[in-house]
Amino acid sequence: DGAVGGSVLPDLRRSGTLSDPKTWQDVVIGGILKDNGMVSFANVTNAEGAESVRQYVIMRANQDKALGMK
Repeated sequence: DGAVGGSVLPDLRRSGTLSDPKTWQDVVIGGILKDNGMVSFANVTNAEGAESVRQYVIMRANQDKALGMK
């Protein structure tokens, strides 16, 4: 919820792939991090959907930063 990770899941607001749309697609659609536990979501979304998620995570990161939240 809100792109905020916990003790098990990473905090997507701090993902190094946020600034690179191609790498984000490679992770979310292409599954390049499947060996690290991040499976491909190609069966439930497409490139447009993955980009929408990336934009949402960026928005949340910027909102939280503006509020001084970690």
